Amino acid sequence: MYCKKCGNKLPDDGSVRFCGKCGTMIATPASAEPAVSVEREKPAKITEPETEQVPVSEDNKKKSPALMITIIAIATIVVIGAGVAFGLAIKYGYFGTKSEQEQENETAEETSAKPIKDVIEEAPAAEEAPVADTEEVTNEADTEKAEPPVTEEPVEEEQSNIENNPLLSEFSIDPNATEDYSLILDPDDYLYYTSGIGNFSFRYPAKLYNTVEVNDSSEYRDYGEHIRSVKFSGNRGAELTYSVYKRSGGSIDDAVNSLHALETSKYHNMADIVVSSDPKKGGKIIMSGYTDSSEEYMLYDLIGVDDNYVYRMKAVNSNKLSESEKTMYGYYIENIYRMCSFSGSTKPARSYDEYLEDNR
Repeated sequence: MYCKKCGNKLPDDGSVRFCGKCGTMIATPASAEPAVSVEREKPAKITEPETEQVPVSEDNKKKSPALMITIIAIATIVVIGAGVAFGLAIKYGYFGTKSEQEQENETAEETSAKPIKDVIEEAPAAEEAPVADTEEVTNEADTEKAEPPVTEEPVEEEQSNIENNPLLSEFSIDPNATEDYSLILDPDDYLYYTSGIGNFSFRYPAKLYNTVEVNDSSEYRDYGEHIRSVKFSGNRGAELTYSVYKRSGGSIDDAVNSLHALETSKYHNMADIVVSSDPKKGGKIIMSGYTDSSEEYMLYDLIGVDDNYVYRMKAVNSNKLSESEKTMYGYYIENIYRMCSFSGSTKPARSYDEYLEDNR
């Protein structure tokens, strides 16, 4: 017996149902087919329910186990594939359920596709803060923006003034100071200056003035050859000038008489306070009056004379002071006199209360 397909020789007793070379099923008489094989080949379990049963023909009963195995494998693959597809469909929302990420993506796509106006209109309104808090924050912001720190501008102005006049820093003068006599009632606040020229040294109330000048020009004047002058000025016309001159010769007594006559003629309504001359102690002139006939400014004039120099202190202040200011002004004059080295005073500065006690 031979295989009809490949010609391979087969046993004649029908014991072989498939060709061992090509696998082709070998036809055998129907009586020789084992009953169990027919039962095994029936696909009753995988057929659709309630379908019409088709009688199994003898040819179907003769199908090989390999074909049945193939059919079973294909069916299994189909079932598994269907299960996997069903699971994926559920996961990715093909049955009406969408994941959060998909919903977000769709929302983003819809939003990006809309005009900007529509997106703005659909955007949820921001939660409004309490009106009182908003106004408070706004007011604070406006205040900070509209009102710079109070010290900022004066500091810049003061720095500019100091750069233009370095003497302000040297003499500790505040360019923004005002003529306030209540600020100079403490003798300890008066600052000391010395030049190294004879007795030309003194203490001055720095808080009363806002500028200072120093003149070292050498020229002859009514008082002698000018060496140095230091002039303090305030914002209401007050002036305090210290000067030193080199004497041209002559006796101290002659110098005192000459300078006294000069001051009397130079200023208005001058009154003598002290006029003295001593060959050993030197000469001293103290006078008070006004700078001119308008009597707008008061003048306090102190001149000291020794063998080599003439020293002068001239204080000019407004005559429009209040009564309380005039009292403080009198204390100020006493201090600058007692704190001046060429005044010849031997009395120390005293407190303002002590001054008031003696002048009641």
